[in-house]
Amino acid sequence: MTLLDDLVAGPRGRDFLMEVALSSEGNGGPLSRATWRVGSYMERNVRKFGIDREHSARARATTVAPLLEEVPLVELAPRLLYDALEYTVFRATYWQEPMDGEVFLSAAPLRRGLCRIARHVADSEVTAGWSDPFLPDRQWSVNWAKPDPDTQVPSVDEALESWREEAQTESLWWSTPPWPVISTARELVDGTPGGLRFVEDGRGWETAQVQAATISPGARVFTINGPGAWAQLCRRFPLDVTPGKGQDWRLATGYPHGWVIPDFVQVAQHYDALHLSMRGYFATAGRVIPVDEEQAGLLAGWSPGQTFWFTDAVALGKPVTWRNHGHDFSEYDWRPDADDRKA
Repeated sequence: MTLLDDLVAGPRGRDFLMEVALSSEGNGGPLSRATWRVGSYMERNVRKFGIDREHSARARATTVAPLLEEVPLVELAPRLLYDALEYTVFRATYWQEPMDGEVFLSAAPLRRGLCRIARHVADSEVTAGWSDPFLPDRQWSVNWAKPDPDTQVPSVDEALESWREEAQTESLWWSTPPWPVISTARELVDGTPGGLRFVEDGRGWETAQVQAATISPGARVFTINGPGAWAQLCRRFPLDVTPGKGQDWRLATGYPHGWVIPDFVQVAQHYDALHLSMRGYFATAGRVIPVDEEQAGLLAGWSPGQTFWFTDAVALGKPVTWRNHGHDFSEYDWRPDADDRKA
């Protein structure tokens, strides 16, 4: 499998590719007009004519496919790719039925056009490192609120033990380790910490506390580079979460059987960290990952390029406040505060 294959394999990758295509075309082009309000078209067909969503998606995809295949292949600047990815990651929803856009993008007539865009993305210099395993340099940790000195922070071991009980019973749709487990992400080619840009179920934060991360030599990092790696973790360290997550995940995927995720208490005994590569995100996020004949896993709530740390193999520097100077929610211009930078 290649980055091209992984980009078209899952819902997040297909959504990303369409965003790249629309941005390449510019506002008001033929593709933009043809895909505008595709959800309303599908909902009307269901409500008024009793036509199921999959059939409506195929019908509209047949019209859109030639336009997608003719979109100009512009030079892929970092800003274009990062904006498209941020929008895609933000739209991930694993607690409800797939959105109409996801059903539409999975229609077979669009595959050829999506593959064309994927090939162009995979050939870009900006994406050259998206298939890399964990790289320890230029790692940053992002927190969206300043630490409260009056808040008692549990140890990682305490947090994991408490999480294990909650994960099996409470309806929490994500499959990430809990707070206060440290997470880091690598710096992007434009100098922005990746954790500021790509956040599933983000809240549109305008400020963040950012800390440089120093990684111990020899840190044991397991890289999730695709569905097989997530399935391997689920098989080695299974934790049944069907009672807590089953209802949401069945709704999101249609999978009717049991659900497992990695038991991070056990994972922490073998690895210092789990890393999700950029390519691994596209290949894995939001997809049903078979673990055995009666159970599956789901990668949900993870951000592309994110690494979770279970031990002291990571050390964090002084917090620096970063602010988004963009004019609205769709614009991003993250920069560190001058005062913090001088301190």
